[in-house]
Amino acid sequence: MYTAQIGNLCIALFIFACFFTVVTFFRPRGPQPAAYGHLQTLANLVDEWSPVMWWGHKEDGVPYCHAGTSGHLLPPVKMDCIYAGSGVGSHPSMSPFCDSQITSI
Repeated sequence: MYTAQIGNLCIALFIFACFFTVVTFFRPRGPQPAAYGHLQTLANLVDEWSPVMWWGHKEDGVPYCHAGTSGHLLPPVKMDCIYAGSGVGSHPSMSPFCDSQITSI
């Protein structure tokens, strides 16, 4: 390889590395599914399979709301609702790390 080709390759790789370094610092905006990024868990959680899927608020409930997938456009997730499976407001005795379950050695 010639010196100019090595220089061009170094510049291209530097730009490539800088681009992906900047991309890694940005987080997705808005609410994301609990399994965001884990494809197998997302596949298990899909309510309805269709060519185009939308994620959002499905129904209001007492005491929990339900979010999921649908083949049509759903309203955005309501940030002031407690959704089933979110772990917010769970009963303390249901926690796997409850004080009554901790034993000393």
